[in-house]
Amino acid sequence: MVLVDDWVSIGSCNFDHWNLRFNLEANVEAIDPPLTADVAASFERDFARSLTIDLAHWHARPLWKRVQQRLWGWLDRLVVNLLDRRD
Repeated sequence: MVLVDDWVSIGSCNFDHWNLRFNLEANVEAIDPPLTADVAASFERDFARSLTIDLAHWHARPLWKRVQQRLWGWLDRLVVNLLDRRD
């Protein structure tokens, strides 16, 4: 979900290179005060249960987690570059 002032967007689209280039996904957008209030309340509940991760926490990740994330990032970049060459 995205909430900007009175505008709401709800759907499956993510703001990443996969969705912006390859995936066919959709969102529903609306300007509707009751829906806006419900979405805002949902975000507030989620934020209340969320954990803040600052730079110190990010750097304190276990080595195996950092290696795993780095490998997935390289694989993701490799696949996107290969798919871009098809155009």
